[in-house]
Parts: sequence; C-alpha cells; structure tokens
Amino acid sequence: MASTVYRSSQKEPLFPTKLPAGEEGKHSPLKPCHRTSLPHPGQTGKEPSQARHNRFKPRGADGNASANGVDEMNIETRPATLGDVDTLAAWNKQLIEDEGSRNPMNLQQLRDRMTGLLNGEWRALILSVDGEETGYMLYKEGRDDYFPNQPTVYVRQFFMHRSKRSRGIGETAFNLTAKKHFPKGSELSLEVLESNPRGRGFWEKIGLQTHCTTLKRKDTQFNLPPSPPYSRFDRP
Repeated sequence: MASTVYRSSQKEPLFPTKLPAGEEGKHSPLKPCHRTSLPHPGQTGKEPSQARHNRFKPRGADGNASANGVDEMNIETRPATLGDVDTLAAWNKQLIEDEGSRNPMNLQQLRDRMTGLLNGEWRALILSVDGEETGYMLYKEGRDDYFPNQPTVYVRQFFMHRSKRSRGIGETAFNLTAKKHFPKGSELSLEVLESNPRGRGFWEKIGLQTHCTTLKRKDTQFNLPPSPPYSRFDRP
C-alpha cells in the first residue's frame, strides 16, 4: 500500500484558471496577496462576510466551455461552523468511498472527528455553485519545519459533489478559494492514496508534483500486533 504526498508553491503559477475577459479587474479580493483570517467555530465575534460571486465558464471533458449547456456559474465560499458537522460528515463519507480509503468510520464517528478538527486548528470552507452548497475544503496553515518564514498550507480534504465533477468546476473552485484564503507564497501539500488515480490526476492537473511516497507492508512472521482499524495516518 502506498500514498503520495504532493507539494507546490504559490511562488510559481499554481493556479492557471483565469476569469473571463473583462472580469479581471472586478474581483480584487481574488488576488493571491489577499488573506482572510477565519475564526475557529465557537469563537465570538462577527462572522466573516460571504465571498462575493466569481463567474466562470465550466469546461467539459474535451476542455471546451459551456459544457452540458451550462454557460456561467457563480462560486461562493463561507466558513463552516459546528452547525455544518452533519453535512460535512456525510460529504466526508462520500469522499472516503470515492478515494477507496480503508477508513471504516461510520457517520457518527466522522461527526465526532470533524467536531474535534473544527474545534482545533483546522479550518473548513463550504463551497457553493450557483447558490447550491456542493462541497468543502478542510485545511490547516503552518510554517515550514526548516524555513520558518515559509508559510505552508496542508489540505486534508477537498470534496466536490459527484454531479459537479469532470466539468472544470472543482478545479476552478479550488483555485479561486486558494487564492482568496491561503497566505501569499504558501507551499501547498496534500496526500493522495494510490487507490485514487482520478484524484491524483486532478491534483497534477492543478500543478502539484510528487514530493515523497509512503510505502507500507504488513508482515506476519514477526508476530506483530494487528493494526488498528483506522488511524490518523489514513486519509481522508
């Protein structure tokens, strides 16, 4: 069993998606240097305002715009709260199935885990397409172990509803969200299971490259204790 860690830096053009002609100057909040600080769920204070609409033309499998008769869509993001845990857990369950993960957690276990993550240092964003909430991103900001001045972002989960896939929507949603919420010059990293070649292709298309590969082997001749049913090393 193996999983691959991908890394990329926003110092180079990580996000190739462009807004339609004539729209560039109307979306200043999407500049890479813009950073939004989101409070953890449960904190007091005014909630961050919802992201403004971002128009784009989704692509079909052939790369052409206006796929399936759809011309333009609006993408919005908002910070997730503890009130979204049920929805996030259900989406997380679908993500586990789609990635072929061996994670056996049920919905209640996923709710409990998501609650703990949101109460900690993880941030979640709900993604909407044309006013319909269709996905989310779970990530954590940090600093490089060897170069403390280098900001990092680790994306633990990125999910887009199955009906929105293979049309360029997920790619555009991720790019716009990352530009708006990630610190400038961040080094982005994430993990992809070998059982998820489609996901690997998605991230490579965005511009991430292989950084390291984790290999596993289950040995029985040493009479080692059995592995737990799941662990923090299993993603998502």
